[in-house]
Amino acid sequence: MMKLWRTVGLGVVAIGVLLPGAPLAQDASAQHVTFARDIAPILQRSCQKCHSPSGLGPMPLTTYDEVRPWARSIKQHTSVRDMPPWFIEKDIGIQRFKDDISLSDEDIATIAAWVDGGAPRGNPADMPPTPEFPPAGAWTSGEPDLVLSSPVFTVRAVGADWHGTLDEMVGREVKVPTGLGTDRWVKSVEMREVRPEEEATYGKSKRVKDPFYFTVHHSSVAVVRAGEDAELPSGGREDNLLSYLYEVGQNAWVTPADVGVLMPADSYVVFPNNHIHSIGREVKARVEVGLTFHAAGYTPKYTRGMGMIEITGDRQLDIPGNTDDVRYDFFF
Repeated sequence: MMKLWRTVGLGVVAIGVLLPGAPLAQDASAQHVTFARDIAPILQRSCQKCHSPSGLGPMPLTTYDEVRPWARSIKQHTSVRDMPPWFIEKDIGIQRFKDDISLSDEDIATIAAWVDGGAPRGNPADMPPTPEFPPAGAWTSGEPDLVLSSPVFTVRAVGADWHGTLDEMVGREVKVPTGLGTDRWVKSVEMREVRPEEEATYGKSKRVKDPFYFTVHHSSVAVVRAGEDAELPSGGREDNLLSYLYEVGQNAWVTPADVGVLMPADSYVVFPNNHIHSIGREVKARVEVGLTFHAAGYTPKYTRGMGMIEITGDRQLDIPGNTDDVRYDFFF
């Protein structure tokens, strides 16, 4: 009888080993995904540009204690690719882009496994070095050579979204002189919203308590030669003068080393296209433009404008009732 039970016992063990999904005796570090070893590097590469103490994200995600309360939310938003924001479909077209912050399928699976495993911290010795973040309110592309500012405008506490030129917003013509004595070639452009009457400005962590901090959804700046009309063509610029559109959260725009975008001497800038919205309290704000230039004597190999030129087409899209297969074409 004793021999029979031993035989049955061995049979049970053998079956248990062969069953799919049965737990195997492995080292815990090989079995579980940890924050320190596996998750922190993903966050540093793809998330902390915005989710840092001085970033644009509503909460910092730089330490385990900061990340742990948001673990399930992170799993949810990464699984459907809401976060990080990256608008190139993974199965369509070109996939190799400079500074691509999107997550791979493996990254997403790693995050899900970490959350499903209880979101463990892991060995602190496995943590990668903490990156250095720019000071709150600093220009992310470095100190500009030239800073131009729009007039201060008042945004009502409650109101419909406002679209138009800053001239219309402030009730007078806005032409901000560049003060340049010679032509300069633009190396980078960065724009930001500033609140002159508040301690918190672009990038300050006070926004964690005020998730609707920004009033400027987007704003454009364009350079106009001295003596020329500020009216810009609707399709974009046909010359190589600076014309740039900023949207909230946008990084600095840096020109390729051999491409020139011009800011002429004695020119001025205008703000022709803006979208501003209320945030529940009245605020005063302005838009700042920070520019860096190539060194004096720089000659670009290529010159080009920024923007698009309208070639042909009808901007209106009208699909008659009870029809299908209606095609409209519009080209830039």
